[in-house]
Amino acid sequence: MTKAPDASNSHLYLGIDVQTGRGCPFAVLDGAGEPVEAGWASGNARQVAFALDGLAQQFVEARGGPQWGTSGGRS
Repeated sequence: MTKAPDASNSHLYLGIDVQTGRGCPFAVLDGAGEPVEAGWASGNARQVAFALDGLAQQFVEARGGPQWGTSGGRS
């Protein structure tokens, strides 16, 4: 599911549900909340980190820099 983000909006949002016992689902949304990319990053922790970093870099290079936020952990 890859679609071109809305060129009139310069914001993209990457959501990741970090899991310890399985892969991590992720979604990239444009500024209007429309999906741009979604999927699963799986493997060991290092492989997941590299997969998500590679995904983020695709969008960072296209948009000129990252802006990070977190939702906080759950107990």
